[in-house]
Amino acid sequence: MALPLSTGPSERASRAMRVIIVDDSREYMAVLRRMLAASLPEIEVSEYDPDQQGKPGPGFDWSLYDVLLLDQQLGGSESGIEWLIEFKPGGCLPPTILMTTTGDDYLAARAIKAGAWDYIRKQDVTTGRISRMVVEAAESRR
Repeated sequence: MALPLSTGPSERASRAMRVIIVDDSREYMAVLRRMLAASLPEIEVSEYDPDQQGKPGPGFDWSLYDVLLLDQQLGGSESGIEWLIEFKPGGCLPPTILMTTTGDDYLAARAIKAGAWDYIRKQDVTTGRISRMVVEAAESRR
């Protein structure tokens, strides 16, 4: 499957906001999709299941997305922080919000140091909070 060409800043500003959710829970991705759609009707949400699709290869075009919602526990031995460390240096990741079920201040600090734009515990996610975080992250990129 061919990947679409990268979009520039002017094209990004004129289209719907695009968010990709990377999580090993299909149920949680569906919950996030509904939350975002409820408060941001123009949003386009893609889901990426690392259990089924594996780690994205070097040809994966992260620039298609304005924001990445990345789970810390990706199943198997992978973690969101490891993905940040691996993919962030190339400058290709969009602003990333790391989500976790078992987080603490230490993990939050590690996430930010690894390049996350923000961090949230899944139990603290509400429609209003996640929508604000996504909008602010997208605006930080523009």
